[in-house]
Amino acid sequence: MTDGLILDAAYGMVSMKDGRNWIGRNIRGLAYFDKAKGKWTDLVDDVNERRVRVGRLVGLTAANDSVLWLASDGAGLIQYSIPTGTYKHFDQHHGITELGLNNVVLDNRGRAWANSEERVFCFDPAKERAIVVNPRSSTGGDAPKWTLGMSRGGLLAMNVGYEIAVFDANAVGSEPAPPAPVLSQVLIDGVAMDPGSDGAITMRYDQTLLDVRFGAILPPGYIKRYAVRLDDAEWSKAPKAS
Repeated sequence: MTDGLILDAAYGMVSMKDGRNWIGRNIRGLAYFDKAKGKWTDLVDDVNERRVRVGRLVGLTAANDSVLWLASDGAGLIQYSIPTGTYKHFDQHHGITELGLNNVVLDNRGRAWANSEERVFCFDPAKERAIVVNPRSSTGGDAPKWTLGMSRGGLLAMNVGYEIAVFDANAVGSEPAPPAPVLSQVLIDGVAMDPGSDGAITMRYDQTLLDVRFGAILPPGYIKRYAVRLDDAEWSKAPKAS
């Protein structure tokens, strides 16, 4: 019974611990059924007022009782905040190169995994960036289709034709951080300088050229920024290192 709610083809559904059942629809966005009140709430106004770009909401999953992740066939990956009623869209600007998504699941690290008919995307909400994962080596060269499932142990299952392929999601993004660059030498006006007793190297007002040398920086490590200060002043917001 939908009590007048227009389903418009319901694709995804997720049940929350608070008793609400959420559904995603074709072009009318989200709606939910509140068991305690025994009624539907239609969020089609979010679509009409362009607060959300929906396409078809074909996949839904819940991070907790306050956040929904939506896979849209046409609008990419969407995060919905239930308390505030706001949406965040993630698309090509965030590494999700295809907007026609089929499903979305979460791993035990809080990352959202979404798939198109050709690729799988691992999206890190903290970085707001997706890694494009090519599972073809695990699926005999075939592309995953439609269904994704995530085990508690972090194994991602997807259907390929009439078979199920399993991919270790834990292995993605688990590479160790590159080593920090090590300062090897500091030259002022071509003269090597040693730190004083306080560990600082001071450059006089009449000196002009500062040359800072580092040991080997192993890829993918690099120096992103540096900072300088005069006497006891605040550290400067220096530009990116070249």
